[in-house]
Amino acid sequence: LFVAMEQGIAQRGLALGTEMRQWGSERVRAILADNPSTPAQNLFAAEWAGRLGIREVTPAIRRRSGPMEKSVEMRVVSVRALLEMADPEAEPLVEALLRQESVTRDQRAMLAQAAIRFRSATAIPMLLRVLREVASGAAVPMAAAVGGSGEGADALLRAIADGRASASLLLERSVQERILAVRPQFKDRLPQGNAADPDAKRRLERVAHRSADFRKSAPDAKAGAQLFQSHCMPCHS
Repeated sequence: LFVAMEQGIAQRGLALGTEMRQWGSERVRAILADNPSTPAQNLFAAEWAGRLGIREVTPAIRRRSGPMEKSVEMRVVSVRALLEMADPEAEPLVEALLRQESVTRDQRAMLAQAAIRFRSATAIPMLLRVLREVASGAAVPMAAAVGGSGEGADALLRAIADGRASASLLLERSVQERILAVRPQFKDRLPQGNAADPDAKRRLERVAHRSADFRKSAPDAKAGAQLFQSHCMPCHS
C-alpha cells in the first residue's frame, strides 16, 4: 500500500510528506525487526531504508549485504541503500559484488551508477580498477556509468589510452552515448563505424582477454624460453 501511494504521489510530481515518510520509516523498522519477514518485505525495507535515510537500521542492512546473504538481489539492494546512507563500508561491498559473475548486467549498472552518484570521488577509480579485471560484458555497464560524468569520461579515456582499460569498451553504444552526453567534443576520439562491426569488436575483446590473463599470471622464465624457441627464434636469433 505504501509503495502504491508513493508511486501515485511521484506521478503527480510531488514529494513524500512528513506523515508518509514517518509511515514508511515505521514499516521499515518493523520489517527489519521481524525475523519471519518475506523476501519481498526485506527488499522493500532495504530499498526504503536508503531512500528515507534511516541510518539507525544500518547494522541490519549491512547483515543483508554481506556474503552470508544468499540472495544476490537482496545484497545489491542493501548495498545501494548503504551508499545512499553514506555508510563507509558500502564501497568495498560494491567492489566485491561487481566482481561476482552471478550479478546481472542490470544489477551492475545500478550499483555502478549509485556509486558514482553518492561517492563519485572514490567510485571512479574503484570502477576503473574493477572493469579491467572482469569479463568484457561485465565491464560495459561500469564503463557506461563512469562515462556518464565529465570527470568520469576523462578518466575512462585516459585509462584506455594508458592500457588500463580495454579499447573495446568504446565500441559499445551505451558507453559512447554516455560519454558524448557530457563531452560532445570527444566525438572524434571515439571509434566511428566500428560499433556494428562484430569482427572488430571480437578482435579487441580477444586482446582484452589476453591482457587480463597476462596480468593475472605469474612470471615463468622457463615457459617463456620455450615460447621464444617455438615462435620467435626463427626470425629473432
